Amino acid sequence: QPILDWAAKSPFMAPFMGSPLEAWNELAFEIPLAGEVLVGAIDRLVCEGLTRYTILDFKITQRPRTPAELLESYRFQMELYSWALARLEPRARAHTRALLVNFHAEGVTEAEVSLERLDSGQIDSLIENHIALANRLISGEAGEPRPGRKCQSCEFKPMCPEGGGLAAGS
Repeated sequence: QPILDWAAKSPFMAPFMGSPLEAWNELAFEIPLAGEVLVGAIDRLVCEGLTRYTILDFKITQRPRTPAELLESYRFQMELYSWALARLEPRARAHTRALLVNFHAEGVTEAEVSLERLDSGQIDSLIENHIALANRLISGEAGEPRPGRKCQSCEFKPMCPEGGGLAAGS
């Protein structure tokens, strides 16, 4: 019921009959970049009069995630969605906002994502670096540990030298 209540109250989920808003669900994209193709699907994209875009990404979890946890885990994904949208619709570059919506057993949590306003070259470089890392990992290179907030509740913490050394509240 909390999810239905959220959807009924959210301006991004309302019926748009007679409204200047348009919405797309599961907006798929394929964008060439650095000899690769970035493939994805935006859970929901809402556009107001071709001047303001809102990207919504839905996350379903057992327990509620704080906005900080959501941002730590999904900020880069949202940056990629914003970048892809700007490639599909150049007018969107400076007029896009992003929202993570966490559906969990206790209800709904929203987290606004402050998108970095990097220029196209900076974004391309950042994405190319991630592609290069992904290719190295796929080729068998060992990944670097990145301990974070999720380590506090990880069942493998007692066996993990990186995550196990974190102090409570880190």
